[in-house]
Order: sequence, then structure tokens, then C-alpha cells
Amino acid sequence: MNDELNPYSAPQAEVLTVPEAVKTDRREHLGAETRLRAFGALMHVWGLALVLILMQFWRVVSDLEGLPSTRLVGSPMFSVALGAMLLGFQLYRLRRWAAWVLVFLLSFALLASALDFQHPPDMLVGVILSSAALALLLNRRARRVLAPDYRRVIHHTPHIGHRARTALWVLAYIGVLFLFEVLMSMIRR
Repeated sequence: MNDELNPYSAPQAEVLTVPEAVKTDRREHLGAETRLRAFGALMHVWGLALVLILMQFWRVVSDLEGLPSTRLVGSPMFSVALGAMLLGFQLYRLRRWAAWVLVFLLSFALLASALDFQHPPDMLVGVILSSAALALLLNRRARRVLAPDYRRVIHHTPHIGHRARTALWVLAYIGVLFLFEVLMSMIRR
């Protein structure tokens, strides 16, 4: 009996092979991809934490001074927090424009930290953090990961990925629990 006419025969799948060069490219740049995604996730969580802290701060201030709590939306720090959340999420998704906006902002942060002569310890921390973030975003491997054609490499090699260590999952879990506790303390009041 012919299998093409048999409705009860098992379906046949076409096996697509990924060229070895694409797999090698992904494996070679997997560390940079992971670091960029981790930096984006860190920025996103930092922005979320700042939003929660500002909400709690404005709640306390509005209770003390009798002000409406809607002033929070117009706060410049609230805008910075939302911007950090957006940039962090887009960097986690490996969007090139988010990386360039961060390079622009970090360049100004580096300049401001370097020109802060009144507070030398603060200056040193700001210079080190800004320099490290700029080095992360501007190195050769990061440029390759943020290139438009690298998206196709990721699409064709979903089976190749960086496995997170157990300690990182535990730290992430503790961080989520901490944010949940902060949120619950805000709701209880």
C-alpha cells in the first residue's frame, strides 16, 4: 500500500540542519550574550526596586504632609526608574538601540563621576562602574551579539544556551522574595 495515500500512516517531518558555522558562532559569543542579558536584567530589577522605593517614599511623605500621592508620576526619579526598567528589558532582549542609549548615558555618567573632585571615594566608584559597563557594551563580542544578523543565529540555534548555575537561581529567588516582601509591606500599610 502506498504511504502517501494512507491516512493512518505516521507523519513525516522534514529535518532542518543548522550549518556548523552558525553553531560555532553562537557558542563563541554565548558568554557575551549572557553578560548582556544579565546586565539588562539587573537594570530592569534596579528600576523596579526604585519604583517600589519611590512609591513607599511618596506614600510616607503624602501621609505626613497631606499631599496627594499622584505627584509621584511627575517625579524625575520615577521617570529615571521607568527608563531603567525599559532599557534593561530591551537590553535583555538584545536590542541594539537600548545598548546605544546606555552607552550615551554611561558616557555622561563617567564624565560626571570623573569631574566630581569634592567626593573622591564616590568618584572612584562611579568611574569604575561606568567604565566596566561601557567595556561590557562596547567590546567586539557585544557588538557581534547586538548585530541584526545575530538574531537569526539565535533563532536557528535555540538548543544552544548558557545554563545558569544553581547559586544564581537561588540568588534570583531570594531577590524575588525580597521584592515581594517589600510590595506586601507597602500593601499592608
